[in-house]
Amino acid sequence: MEGEKNEAQQRFTELNAAYNRLRDPKDRLLHLLELELGARPRDVQDIPEELLAFFSEVRQGCRDADLLLADKGKVTSPLLGVQIFDRAQEQLEKLAAIQQRISSQRENLLARIQEIDRDWGRIPPGNCPERNAALQQLEGLYRLLSYFTRWQTQLQERISQLAI
Repeated sequence: MEGEKNEAQQRFTELNAAYNRLRDPKDRLLHLLELELGARPRDVQDIPEELLAFFSEVRQGCRDADLLLADKGKVTSPLLGVQIFDRAQEQLEKLAAIQQRISSQRENLLARIQEIDRDWGRIPPGNCPERNAALQQLEGLYRLLSYFTRWQTQLQERISQLAI
């Protein structure tokens, strides 16, 4: 009886992990790439040129928020607290605007993934140029999605800290 209970718990844990992986578009795409390529896509440290301006904006927004949070931690006067509050509201608006643009770009990526998915069934299995091209596109989209996910997380951390 105890063995069956442990086995059921193990199966539940595996199913839950699979569900969570397939629920997130980035993780689902990674899973497909691992299945098709036989390995995890290599991590690329270079930021694609089309994202450099975005990267700079996110980095500057996080840096500004971090400086403001440091100032906020030093405030002891209620009057200075009001000034920090006003600055925090401005910074929250800037971060929210960046976050909105990232969400929009992320939605565009998901739409592109869905386009490839619609055509996937028409591509012959095995090692053929069409399938390789689709996998290469998906790998590029996975990397972009990784950047946007990381940036969303970084921005959300700062927004949460500033809102307190």
